[in-house]
Amino acid sequence: MSLGLKYTSENKEDGESFFILFDAVQSYSKSIKGSVTRHPIAGGKLITDNYTRDNPTFGFTGVISVADISNFMEVARDEDNAIANNANLQPGEVIVLDSTSTLTNLIPSSISQFLPNSNASVSLATDLIRTNYKDFVVQVLERLMSGEKYDESKKKVKTFIRPIKLYEFLGTNLDKVIDNVVLTSFSVKEDVDTGDCLICELEFEQVKFVSLRTSALPSDVQNALKKKATAKQNKGSVNSKKTSVLDADVENKDDTDKLRKAVETGGAN
Repeated sequence: MSLGLKYTSENKEDGESFFILFDAVQSYSKSIKGSVTRHPIAGGKLITDNYTRDNPTFGFTGVISVADISNFMEVARDEDNAIANNANLQPGEVIVLDSTSTLTNLIPSSISQFLPNSNASVSLATDLIRTNYKDFVVQVLERLMSGEKYDESKKKVKTFIRPIKLYEFLGTNLDKVIDNVVLTSFSVKEDVDTGDCLICELEFEQVKFVSLRTSALPSDVQNALKKKATAKQNKGSVNSKKTSVLDADVENKDDTDKLRKAVETGGAN
């Protein structure tokens, strides 16, 4: 099985679109999980009244190589019959040119052995230079995980999710398309055996998107809410002028409260 991924922006004006195909897949995993509620009851048992299905997750280890492993890259196509952005065409046939002349072939080997050896040259039928897309693929994967986008109209960076399509190929045929997949993890593995190729571990999660829409309430609902709304209450007015407790009006001028007397006399008896 071979895998690929494609991202196409909904806004056609920015022209952001990538189709990446992996030369080889070392491992592939798919996980679908769920959870249930657990309520303890008498007798030490649990009962369940709800089930929640988690988002499916996918993961694989992909290889991007500059070597001409096969002609899969130029044969495999996406839904729009387009080849991958990192596709390299297969080299053409090999041409071998032998500098040995016809006259040399007519001379007996007992004599031709003393003649200079002929040199053969090997070349490709077309001058095809293969491109190493390692840095390009890394840039695309980092772009898919950036989680932000510059809003030209508002002149600021905003949070942005880039959902992609995950392609599963059987041979060179597109077998399955998994929509609304988000890249959640990307790591690169390099050691003495990787050479010039790119070996990366990717993890994805299939999500569901919802959109928020606002609309006016129907007139009958508005009228019903107005009747239930609490009427305004007159709380009166409050004097905002700062006053001291000692300056406040006291109904009883002969008040002999011990606390007031103590304040007035500074605590003296």
